[in-house]
Amino acid sequence: MKLNSTTLLFKTMIMMGMMISLSSSNWIMLWSGLELMLMSFIPVMNSMKVMYTESAMKYFIMQSISSAMLMMSIMMSLTMINNKMLMMGAMLIKLAIAPMNMWFISTVEGVSVSMLFTMLITMKITPMMIMSYLNMKPNTIIISSLMITALLIINQTSIKKVIGHSSVFNFTLMLSITAMSSLWMNFLLIYSLLTWSMINLMKTIKIKFINQIMINEQSNLIKLNIWILMMSFMGMPPLLGFMNKLMVFELMMMTKEIMILTIMVTSSMMIAFMYMRLSYSSMIMQSTKMKWMSITNKKKMKIMWINMINLITIMYMM
Repeated sequence: MKLNSTTLLFKTMIMMGMMISLSSSNWIMLWSGLELMLMSFIPVMNSMKVMYTESAMKYFIMQSISSAMLMMSIMMSLTMINNKMLMMGAMLIKLAIAPMNMWFISTVEGVSVSMLFTMLITMKITPMMIMSYLNMKPNTIIISSLMITALLIINQTSIKKVIGHSSVFNFTLMLSITAMSSLWMNFLLIYSLLTWSMINLMKTIKIKFINQIMINEQSNLIKLNIWILMMSFMGMPPLLGFMNKLMVFELMMMTKEIMILTIMVTSSMMIAFMYMRLSYSSMIMQSTKMKWMSITNKKKMKIMWINMINLITIMYMM
């Protein structure tokens, strides 16, 4: 969908729904804000392409099931029945935490690049806030999500699916610290910045698959920025992405969650292997085929300034 008055209206309603949910003082208004976000996101997500329409239908069905579960849990709260487990299940579906993430990965592939950030970050802020309200830590779900995501991301060739699996993994890390600290907000802020940088890179150099990085020759500046961004996603010090894993691992050590910490480190290494494929493809591989549309100096400077943000970790720590 092109940027017109209708698109602007729906995007404004998405932000309004998020503000209503985050500032509400009762469950009904919170549910209403979530529904407003969903009903505004579906028309923006849809288009004339068949793949986008299919993804919109999948997203609508799963989000409707989650909203129905949330409303049922709100009704159960009027009785003496414990509704926390049902509400947590509804939020896990909205967050697409494994093993309930396969619908999300297939949906991400059919979303346009311009709406990818809204689906990955904006639509998940309110469910994360609700999980912090519940003050629960589902260790079994966290462990299974970490292991499943690490195994599934290795065999991916689509960059959209890689970003989708990375979103599931990082939100699982956030879920592991919501019951202990409010640092998940700092985690979300840093991850949002990195995701926006990655999506902007995809739009600038026009890539959708990993092999396109190999067959399209870029300038040395673009290659350097891709490499820095991938290293930041891996959590390599002293880049900005290192702060996220440092916060989570430190909290796990303080609470003596050694088993979950071990699985986190192992799965992080497996996901880091995927990002190394992307960075090595951009830095080492050479090609004899140039891109049809060359990248202007203005776009090169834009990518450079975005990725220079990854180098301010020391200032952030101070």
